[in-house]
Amino acid sequence: MRDKDNIRLIIADASANRAQELESLLRNAGHSTRSEHVGSCEAFAAALERGTWDLCICRNTEADYAPKDILDLIRKLDLEIPVILLEETSDPECLTTGLAMGAADVILDDEDQRLLLVFARELKNLGERKERQRADQTLAESERRCQLLLDTSSAAIAYVHEGMHIYANHAYLKLFGYEDIDDLMAVPLLDMLDEASQQELKSRMKSPESPESQGSFAIKGESSDGSIVDAHAMLFGAVYDGEACMQILIREEAGEPSGELQAKIDEIASQDLLTGLNNRAHFLRTLESTIEKNKTGGTPSAAYYLNLDKFADLKSDFGINNADIVLTDVATALRSVAPQSAVLCRFSDDVFTAIVHDVNAEKAIAMGEEFRHAIDENLSDVGGRTAQVTASVGVALVDDSGSSPQDTLQQIHHASNAVRVTNKDGNGVHFYDAKEVEEKRRADTIAGGGDDALIARIDHALRENAFQLVFQPFISLRGDPEEHYEVFVRMLDEDDNPIAPGEFMPLAANTGVGGKIDRWVILQSIKILSVHRSKGHDTRLMINLTPNSVSDTSFLPWLSVAIKAARLPSDAVIFQLYEDDAITYLKQARDFTNGLKELHCRASVSHFGRSDNPFGTLKHLNVDFVKIDGAYVQNIDRKEDKRKALGELIGSLQAQGKLSIVPMVETAAVLASLWQAGANYIQGNYLQEPTSEMDYDFTTED
Repeated sequence: MRDKDNIRLIIADASANRAQELESLLRNAGHSTRSEHVGSCEAFAAALERGTWDLCICRNTEADYAPKDILDLIRKLDLEIPVILLEETSDPECLTTGLAMGAADVILDDEDQRLLLVFARELKNLGERKERQRADQTLAESERRCQLLLDTSSAAIAYVHEGMHIYANHAYLKLFGYEDIDDLMAVPLLDMLDEASQQELKSRMKSPESPESQGSFAIKGESSDGSIVDAHAMLFGAVYDGEACMQILIREEAGEPSGELQAKIDEIASQDLLTGLNNRAHFLRTLESTIEKNKTGGTPSAAYYLNLDKFADLKSDFGINNADIVLTDVATALRSVAPQSAVLCRFSDDVFTAIVHDVNAEKAIAMGEEFRHAIDENLSDVGGRTAQVTASVGVALVDDSGSSPQDTLQQIHHASNAVRVTNKDGNGVHFYDAKEVEEKRRADTIAGGGDDALIARIDHALRENAFQLVFQPFISLRGDPEEHYEVFVRMLDEDDNPIAPGEFMPLAANTGVGGKIDRWVILQSIKILSVHRSKGHDTRLMINLTPNSVSDTSFLPWLSVAIKAARLPSDAVIFQLYEDDAITYLKQARDFTNGLKELHCRASVSHFGRSDNPFGTLKHLNVDFVKIDGAYVQNIDRKEDKRKALGELIGSLQAQGKLSIVPMVETAAVLASLWQAGANYIQGNYLQEPTSEMDYDFTTED
C-alpha cells in the first residue's frame, strides 16, 4: 500500500489528547491518514458499521472497553483489520496475552519509533493482502473468460488426462461427431486416431515442451459415424480444473501457418516498424520473463530507460519525417554498442529501453554510459542539416528481489527523470537506488515538500475551495459568431499565490484526486457561465478533464444532472481530453466521448500530434474539436516546412469533419500563416492572456 493513499485509521483510546498525538506522529512520519477516535466498544462498533477501515490502534487503559472486546468484534464480523495494541506496562505476560488475543503486535505506549516501524510493516502487509485479493479476482475473471473462449472457439480444443478426455468444446465434439462430452469421456483419444497418428501423438506427449514437439502435425482420425477426419493438431502441457493434463488443438486440413510463416508473424508482432528494434510489448514480455528467471538467483540483469532529451523541440525544428531519420540513426547507434544477447526496444515516441543480462551494478552503469555516449556521438544528416540528440538514461538491476515488471519500469523511469533533476539538459546516467529514493522521500516530508505535502495541500484546497479559475478565449478565423473560452484552474498556496496546474494536476490524477478537482471546476464553471449567458452572451466553455473522470462510470450521470440543474444547453460546455490520456485509456475515452454525444455535449482532444499515430487514436474518439500540439506552431512564420506540415495536418482534420484549434499564438506574424493553413480557431497570449473574467471583445475580430 502506497504512502500517498489515504489510510483509514480507527484509534480506540479513552484519551482524545493521546489519539491526537498518535495522529500527529503518523502524519509527521509521512503517512496520510483519515482517522476516527472512539472511546468505547459501542462507539467502535458504530464506526465499523459506518465505513471500512485499514488499521486500528488500540490503547489498553482503564476505559469503557477492553482490547479483547475490540478484537472479538473484529473477528465476529470477519473483518481484516490489523490491531496494534499499546500497553502501559512491559510485563511479558501482557505482551503474550495481547498476541494470543489476535493483535498484530503489542508495543509499549511510549515506544513511538517502534510504533512507526510496526505501522509501516502492517501497511505493507495490508497492501500485499489487497494485491492478492485483486490478483485472485483477476485470476477468477481470467479463468471465466478463458473458459468462455474455449467453449465458443471455432478451433476444436480438448483436454486429455492419461489418455482420456476431461473436457472438449463444441467444435471438438462436432468434429468427431459427438453430441455430449459425457459420450466422449468414455473414449480414449488414441482410439479415435489411425496407427500413424497414434505413434506421432505418443511421441509428442512424452515431452510436449521440447522443441521437437512444438508446432502443428498432421493427424487422421475417425468420427463416431465412421467418417474420416483429416486435420492438423498442436499439443501443449496444461492445467485444467486444477489437474495437470494435455491440451490438444485441432484444425481441419486448411491447417496452421507453416513454422517459417508463424515465425515471421511473431517477429512482425514484436517489432517496431520504424527502427527495426523490438517494440514495447516485446520489452514488457522480456522483462517479465527476465524477472521470473532471476528469482532463482544468479547474476542479475539490468533494465534501461533511454529518454531522448528535448526531442519535441527537435521534431518541431526538423519536422516529423526528419525526426524519424534521427530515431533510426539512434537505433543503429545503440545496436553498435549493445552486447549480442541484449534486448533493444523502442518503447514510445522518444524513449528506448534495453535489457542487458549477466551484469552487476558497476557493469550496468558502465553499459548505460556506453548507451549515452553512443547517442551523444551520433550525428544525423537530415535534409542537408545536422541533427544531434542526447539521452537521459535510467538504470535498475533486475535481480532476485521479486520486483514486478511495473515496479522495474517505474524504477528506470524514475532514474531517467533524476538525470534531468541534476541537469535540466539531461545527457547523463542515473542508477536507481531504492535506499536513496526512500531517504529523499523522508527528507522531503520532513522539509514540508514532496508528494505528501502537495497531496495535503490539494486536500486542503478541495475542502476550502482554494482554487481559482481563469479563462482564455479562442477565436474563430471562419466567422463563427459564438464566443469560446477555455477554462484553466489554479491552486492557491497559503499566501493566495496561484500554483500552475502543471505543478499539481499530474499528482492529483495519479492519486485519484483529479476527478474531484474536475467536478469542482465544472460546478464553478457552469455557475459562472450561467450568469454570463444571462447577460446576452452566446458563450461556450471548454473544460479540461483528467483521466480519473474519463474512466469514472459515475461521471456522465453526474454531469447530466449538473448541467440540467444549471439550466444550460448541453452544447454550451465542451469537454477536452489530453491526447496522451486518450492513448493510455483508449477504450474508456471512446466510451466517454460517445457518452458525451448522448448527452448532446461536445468533446475535444488537446495536444494532438504528439504521438506517432495521432489519427489512429482519433478514429476511436467521437470529438468535434482538435486542439493541435503547440510544437507545430513554433517558428511557423519563418519555416516553410512547418507551415506545410501544419497545413497538411489541418487538411486531414477537416476531411474528417473536425474543427481545428491552434494554440500558442504569441505574435502577429503567425496569424497569416495560420489563416493560410486553414485553422478554424486560434488561441494565445497575443490575443489575450488567461484572466479571471470573460471580457474579450469578440466583435473586434470581424
